[in-house]
Amino acid sequence: ATIISVILAISAYYLSLPSPVVIYPGLIIAQREFNHNHIGNLTSTDDGKLSYDGGWSRYPLFQYHRHSLPKHPYQLPSFLGKYRIKEWEHYSFWDDEIFTIITVSNIQYAATIKISSFQIKKRLFQSKTEIQILPSFQLPEDSNYIGTHFTHTGDIFLSISCNSSTTRHIKFRTSFTEGEVTVELPKESVVSVVPFGDYGYHYSRKSIDSDGANGHVHVHHGVDDNGDISSLHKIKKARVAYDWGRGVWQYRSYKLWCSGSQTIEDGRRIALHLAVPNGNNTYATENAIFVDGVVHKLGRIDIKYDPHSLINPVTINCPENRLKEMIFLPYYDHTEESKMLGILSSSHLLAFGDFRGTVVTDEREERIPSI
Repeated sequence: ATIISVILAISAYYLSLPSPVVIYPGLIIAQREFNHNHIGNLTSTDDGKLSYDGGWSRYPLFQYHRHSLPKHPYQLPSFLGKYRIKEWEHYSFWDDEIFTIITVSNIQYAATIKISSFQIKKRLFQSKTEIQILPSFQLPEDSNYIGTHFTHTGDIFLSISCNSSTTRHIKFRTSFTEGEVTVELPKESVVSVVPFGDYGYHYSRKSIDSDGANGHVHVHHGVDDNGDISSLHKIKKARVAYDWGRGVWQYRSYKLWCSGSQTIEDGRRIALHLAVPNGNNTYATENAIFVDGVVHKLGRIDIKYDPHSLINPVTINCPENRLKEMIFLPYYDHTEESKMLGILSSSHLLAFGDFRGTVVTDEREERIPSI
């Protein structure tokens, strides 16, 4: 059966201050995999520079420290350095009927709390965003921090807590949806360290699986004479995508990524996380195939799309020939733009659809009729 399970997202953030935009052309030279011999601080406590100039691991090995900031290239006062920090936590969980997206991001002088719901069969997308100027909260520095990661009340209610390195408990409520979901992450993740030139970096953890979410979601359809019209939707072994990130970003940044998952006929779970280069990817990318929660690492990929219309087919190529005849067929797209403080703007383009093609894992070739 065809299962709809893909997001294609493009995000851009701009701050009206001079800043270089660094692009690194060429193929990946090597995929440097870290192991438990590399456990330690992500950056130097003296100058804030990365301990390693890029690489990846299957588990979080490095400790991110918000106070360890690299020297600013324009010699601005040191306290301005923190205003280049970007931290976020993103969760998506979905089945054949409802796709829920939850994102919390903090760039120190502003933060966003966002909940989106997409009713797949109705093609109905709803979203609510709350913006905080000079936010009072900080997200945990460790993705495996046991305890509360975030809590917020208001037009959006959101609570995210971590019970173990792979278990998250999420409660949420806004005008059009509410729910309570437990997310079980796969045993392995793609944890990558990617530098931006000499002064910036992002440290991220990506996990994708096809049966990791359990709980319930209420969808509100409106109000009639009898009161609120809503339906209770139970989710069991639903698909899940987790994106955790911390780092010091460029003032101008751009990200293009996509993910999807599926349980195939023999019962194995196949998932993809793909992204175009964002920084110096000489030693690491975020790209991977997940098979039953185990990472099969990919190098660089190229995504060709129509920037004027995400509803057109998207072609995905892998120079290593591990994605064959891979296309993404969107059936719904959504665009959001926002401005904050008069100098910061962001645009977010989102598309839902199907992957079709062939993937080559570390073990064999797999034809995927639809992910």
